This record gives sequence, C-alpha cells and structure tokens, in this order.
Amino acid sequence: MKKFDLEKALAGEPVVTRDGLEVNELVYFKTTTEDQSIFGVVNGEVECWSDCGKYNAYATGSGMDLAMRPIAKTYWMNVYKGTLSGDILSGKVVLTEAEAVNFSCGADNYLKTISFTITE
Repeated sequence: MKKFDLEKALAGEPVVTRDGLEVNELVYFKTTTEDQSIFGVVNGEVECWSDCGKYNAYATGSGMDLAMRPIAKTYWMNVYKGTLSGDILSGKVVLTEAEAVNFSCGADNYLKTISFTITE
C-alpha cells in the first residue's frame, strides 16, 4: 500500500484502508480541534481518522488506517525473435497497443505484441 497523502486524497485520488476496504465520501475538517478530522464512509458506516490517516491516533497501527489505493498501469511492447537460437528480444515499452504495433513496422523477426501491468 502507498502511504496516505491527505493532499492527494482531497484532490480525488482513491483512498482505501490498510485492509483494502474502499473509503468513499472523504471529508476533511481542517478547523476542528478534535484528534480526528478526516471522515469517510467504509462499508456504509461513517468512520474517522487523524490528519495523517490513523484510525486510532494512539495505536501503533490498524487495518483501518488510511492508505492511497495502488494504481495499476498497463504498458505494451513488441517481442522479437533473436539471431541466436531461442533468443527473445523486447522492443520499446509504450503506453498503447496501437503505438507498439506501429513500432513493429513489419519486421521479419516480429513475434507478437504483449501487455503487462505494474501496480504502483
């Protein structure tokens, strides 16, 4: 899980609990004097957290602490047959399948275009 970032959360980036539960309708009360100034809905229930995303400001950690939801990004690249027996070569990594196919340019050793996803 990515560390909770209040600024990004308020800008609309998705937030989850450390246990992976979706947090909806996140609201921040910046002028409150309470320990918990962040409120959100988890499984239909209103929950609250401290400015740094702790569910219980006095505990060392909880599955209900806030985190930024990991973002999955998909990339594309071409795979080519190498000159030595069994060699496989990869092409440039790009953001769209169409861009990758365009790079293959009908090369004789082109095998296929593949995608892969990285979660950040």
